[in-house]
Amino acid sequence: EEIHKIVETVEVMTGNIQGLKNKIQILTSEVEEEEEKVKQMLQMDCSGVLSLPELSQNSLRAPTLQKEILTLIPNQNALLKDLDVLHNSSQMKDMLTFIEEAYKKLDAS
Repeated sequence: EEIHKIVETVEVMTGNIQGLKNKIQILTSEVEEEEEKVKQMLQMDCSGVLSLPELSQNSLRAPTLQKEILTLIPNQNALLKDLDVLHNSSQMKDMLTFIEEAYKKLDAS
């Protein structure tokens, strides 16, 4: 009778072990699929380096273009003062607060 109980216990344990092995195989395949998705999202090549597109020449000239545009403005100091007033205005601060709160709510969800 005791041997029969031991055999039943061993059979139950064997079933549990097989069930756990199946779960491990399922989880392993899910992890592999997720890793493949991440690799595709990051567009990684074999060496693990991101494959980013080349920068255009226009993007490299951006600071130069900014200087060129500023030279076209006759009164740069007045423009900078106006921009400073706009940046420090209560309406701008309210808008920035609103945007920050919107991002916080998005992050929370």
